Amino acid sequence: MDRDDRTERRDEARADTDRTPRGLEQFPWSEETHASSWESPPASPEAEPRMSASVPRRGWVILGTGEGRQLATRWARLAAVVIDAVILAVVVMVASISDRSETSDFGWVVWLVVSLFAAGYEVALIALRGQTLGKMALKIRVVHLDNGDLPGWLCAIRRFSLPGALSALEFVLPDPYGFVGPLLGLLCYASLTWHRLRRGWHDMFAGTVVVRA
Repeated sequence: MDRDDRTERRDEARADTDRTPRGLEQFPWSEETHASSWESPPASPEAEPRMSASVPRRGWVILGTGEGRQLATRWARLAAVVIDAVILAVVVMVASISDRSETSDFGWVVWLVVSLFAAGYEVALIALRGQTLGKMALKIRVVHLDNGDLPGWLCAIRRFSLPGALSALEFVLPDPYGFVGPLLGLLCYASLTWHRLRRGWHDMFAGTVVVRA
């Protein structure tokens, strides 16, 4: 076999090696595409997990406006209730000391004054500031769940009336069931401890939520 025949056969073999396999002619073939074919395709943005606006992070609440607010802690809320209860207890003690009359009518007047003070203290401060003195000390605030605004008078009255009405059952229920009223009043405040958004019964009744100020 002469040199020309060997050269011709070598060129044919090289051409067969470089020829695109049958059936793949319609696909673009290059070193760049061949290398990239072994790489995983980039993840699309839709494939990345995203938090829905209706599913807030733990310890946060999504308001009706779509704004996220950090919730007040359970301990801060309960501590604020204790501070407010101490303030009201001082008023009760002062009223009791001043009540030296043996007539029951005067006692009812004193308790009526104390109840009005408690209602004014809670309702006025929540309506105008979203904070009682206890909440100011703990730096938390009551806001509308819909828009994050201050509760206003109507929501503040609704928020106060539920635990007040439950506690007042003490004077309605016959003995020995009078304790049920104060117990329900305490449960109204304690219910915030097991709610997902830390809302008590009074918060759900008024449409409010307590957040960090």
